[in-house]
Amino acid sequence: MAARPDVVGEARIPRDARVLVSPNITLRMATFWERPDEFDPERFTAPRAEHWHRYAHYAFGSGWHLRLGQRPFDLYSQLIVATILRRFRLADPAIPEPQVVASQRPTVKVETRPLPRDRAFGF
Repeated sequence: MAARPDVVGEARIPRDARVLVSPNITLRMATFWERPDEFDPERFTAPRAEHWHRYAHYAFGSGWHLRLGQRPFDLYSQLIVATILRRFRLADPAIPEPQVVASQRPTVKVETRPLPRDRAFGF
């Protein structure tokens, strides 16, 4: 809810209006990111993150709404992915084009499958 009237770009926002902010949209804004439409996980590394706008990336919210599970997630997600990728490699998925819609679900089914790693070569 807007605490007071404001103007964002050309849009007037009245007091008490509901405002939706989408990480899916802000992650694709050229205002905040170099090459926003490219897959670039390195943009989240410490040296590059120093140049972000404070709210350009807010996967766990911010301020009063910061999710308590952020730190454990950061640790556990790396461990889970490392454990899976140690045992499997992923078949190349067909990546759909992103679309700006009210849902974050892709328009086509995204499938990949884990393939056992070749133990003889270690990859």
